[in-house]
Amino acid sequence: MKIRADFSEAKKDIEALSKLSPELEKELDNWKNESVRELKYQARGMRKTVWRKTGALAKSIGGKKIRNTSGINIIVGSGVFAPEVPYALLQEDGGTITPKKRDWLAIPFRGVKGFPREYRDTFFAFSKNKNLILFQKLGKHGKRPLFALKKEVNIPASKWFSSVMDKQKEKLAALLSENNILARLGVSK
Repeated sequence: MKIRADFSEAKKDIEALSKLSPELEKELDNWKNESVRELKYQARGMRKTVWRKTGALAKSIGGKKIRNTSGINIIVGSGVFAPEVPYALLQEDGGTITPKKRDWLAIPFRGVKGFPREYRDTFFAFSKNKNLILFQKLGKHGKRPLFALKKEVNIPASKWFSSVMDKQKEKLAALLSENNILARLGVSK
């Protein structure tokens, strides 16, 4: 008994798939780069006080592609190449900050650097809103507010990461959709 099989169609399909792989990998790289760019833009545009914005969150965002035996993994987020900033998740989800080593959080006013203990000729007073303020004496009658003291500070959720990645996930799903893959292979469904 002789069995004969024709694999010419299968060979053509395998050839088409091998051409798709580098093209698709390039598209995935573009998706990763666009995701990083959008995240950095979002992080830079977050509402922060002008005197405290360092750009560390935006600088910490990166992306990388890892190819292994199970396929291609793409990692995008804070801490991919640069050190992760400890407040990235707090900015995303929101939360409450409480003092760890002292009784009060010292929140500096504009132009104030350092820590409360570094300032001399200081005194405490309450503001009209009943906030405790550390002032510095300036001359005979002058004073300058240095720090607002709080027991806790609530940070609202900004969703800086998920708002971008939700849009990017939709783009990735479209890129990897069956119809898109088949269209690239020249196959109609």
